[in-house]
Amino acid sequence: MLEPKLADKIHIYTGRTDTFFLEGAVKLLKQEMESLHAKCVIELFPGNHFTVLTQQLRDRIDREMAAQFKAAHQNGGAS
Repeated sequence: MLEPKLADKIHIYTGRTDTFFLEGAVKLLKQEMESLHAKCVIELFPGNHFTVLTQQLRDRIDREMAAQFKAAHQNGGAS
């Protein structure tokens, strides 16, 4: 089964007004993942793909990646 292999490994961040109109597909994906109770992060922020990656979001992503790396290596292997 694919679900356990992908749990907590999908992280999507996009703007609500993406100039390539990707936000519609991301909204649908988010709804589908929520209906499946999938363990993933899908967030839409104000702005477009040029304004989404603020320093605050960048710092948050860094912290989350570091925590995942640390957890994986404390348990004796990559997840």
